[in-house]
Amino acid sequence: MLKLLEAVVFFLYLILLLYMGAYISRNKLGNKSHTVFGYLAFILAMADSVYFIPRLYGLLTDGLEENLRILGWGRIGQMLIMTLFFLVLSDLIKTRFSTKRKLPMDKLLYGLMIFRAVIGLFPQNQWFLLEPDGTFAFLRFIPLVIYVLLLSITLMAHSMKKGDSNIILFTILMIIQLLLVEYPIWGAEKLWITYMMAAGRGLIFLSMIFIGYLEVRKENELSRY
Repeated sequence: MLKLLEAVVFFLYLILLLYMGAYISRNKLGNKSHTVFGYLAFILAMADSVYFIPRLYGLLTDGLEENLRILGWGRIGQMLIMTLFFLVLSDLIKTRFSTKRKLPMDKLLYGLMIFRAVIGLFPQNQWFLLEPDGTFAFLRFIPLVIYVLLLSITLMAHSMKKGDSNIILFTILMIIQLLLVEYPIWGAEKLWITYMMAAGRGLIFLSMIFIGYLEVRKENELSRY
């Protein structure tokens, strides 16, 4: 029963992401920051599909233990695509607030994400085990924390200056999701912790995309008058 529930919840989550991404992409009215929201929705859908579809296949067939190879490749794929997700997040600053590129900051941000991706490819991550190693999860977590905090400080400074309450909320959600990204760090080998963290992570990411979705809807309603 729990396996079927996980499958239903995942596909509802995926449908919501794809719907919001498609709506934003079709109706963005030339707003570049809304283009970024559309990209984020599709990248997020791709990242979670790469992991959850092999996971669901394992759960609904022979079990995860018999499908660790496809599950491991799914984990690696999700890690790499989520790295792209966070990189695209940095474009929100430039498109939303029309800021110029700052080469040293851009190099630092890209360097942190490249470092995370490289660390994530080491065999010591133990992606192909049922319970991956928590030590390397922590090593992957460090550059992500630095990246998100640097991005959050910049976003918060610009949004408070411009009075952009939506991006303030978006930034808060972005910081909270840090607590839910690397499950093994928090002892997520316990099943109930895994499900709670996965549900929380999904709701936070849906909420982040929903901010852009609501803005596009409002913009389209106003354009009718």
